[in-house]
Amino acid sequence: MNDIVEQQNRKPALSMGGTVSAIVPQDINQAFRLADAIHQGGMSPYGMETPQKIMIAMLAGMEVGLPPMAAVQSVAVINNRPCMWGDALIGVVRSSNVCEYVREWIDGEGDEMIAYCETKRKSETEPVKRSFSVDDAKRAGLWQTEARVQKRARGGGTYEAANDSPWYKYPKRMLGMRARAWCLRDTYADILKGMQVREEVEDYPERHRGPDNARDITPTIADRLQAASSGPQQSGDAQEGFSAGFALEQTESLSVDSVNVETGEIETVEVEAKDEPPESEPTDDQAETKDSEPDEPQGINKDLLKEVFRRLYASVGEDPQVVVDTANGMRDQIMGENEITRKKANTIKTQCKLLCLGDVSDYDMIEYLAGVIGVEPQDLDTSGRVGAGQ
Repeated sequence: MNDIVEQQNRKPALSMGGTVSAIVPQDINQAFRLADAIHQGGMSPYGMETPQKIMIAMLAGMEVGLPPMAAVQSVAVINNRPCMWGDALIGVVRSSNVCEYVREWIDGEGDEMIAYCETKRKSETEPVKRSFSVDDAKRAGLWQTEARVQKRARGGGTYEAANDSPWYKYPKRMLGMRARAWCLRDTYADILKGMQVREEVEDYPERHRGPDNARDITPTIADRLQAASSGPQQSGDAQEGFSAGFALEQTESLSVDSVNVETGEIETVEVEAKDEPPESEPTDDQAETKDSEPDEPQGINKDLLKEVFRRLYASVGEDPQVVVDTANGMRDQIMGENEITRKKANTIKTQCKLLCLGDVSDYDMIEYLAGVIGVEPQDLDTSGRVGAGQ
């Protein structure tokens, strides 16, 4: 009897061995199902907000030999064109059957540093070697040695901030990445199929940006608004740019944040732009009142938004949920404001969550949110977060 009970309670033995392999879609429907699963699971990198973008990155990576999950993590979509991270670039090349070897090294120190990358195809008799030196970086306007630099404020002017450029923080790494990109792209064009390297694309100077180097130069609403306010004003249809009121109107036509009355959570919903009825001709009294009004949209509670920023920025750490909990703790204050203020509060929360995940830098987030709130970056209180340089 005891033997029977013992057999019934016995657990199956763990199996050993077997081959681990990736799940590879065999058709477009399977690819989309996998992309949708990644999207629903919240595992997609920043910038891939839709299953369609994830699927494109996945397919682009698979064409150069990357399995689906590796492709999603190794391919960045810039200006709707896939680019590959430098680590993935050398991995694809080394795993191909045409690469004999890849060697990388750096000679010299300080301003005398030169990064080299050498590779050889099995079918070729001579290796290919490319280099990138500090002098090359200086000529390209990339080399930086100052710990603090002057940065342009969103509302005009400049302010001093910590230098967060990778060329200042990781100079050897950036020199090596540039040498690697040139060497491997020149030698293995058939393997890489025209894929550009993200570290290289991000360094393109503004005057060289365009379709050939996959950098989006479409002016943002804030950029065009600043150009309109700082440049010479023209009358009639010849005037370029637009007022702050028009910028806000166009922004609202894309997405508006609302508060879920049941949960109190701030949510983003897509809305369609509505045609406004034509305005009647103002009377003399109305015209005088209108002329005295400021261009900035009314009703935005900047003091509250600055306080939301202060608290959420101070809560930034390894866990984004802390930011969410802090934002939920302020929901009574936020729910009492108008829709525009709630929308901007949600943007602050989203950016602080991205900062937790390392998808944005402190400087970029602070500058962006200063423009969202309508203040200068130095007007935002960043003292609550230890170790973060503005």
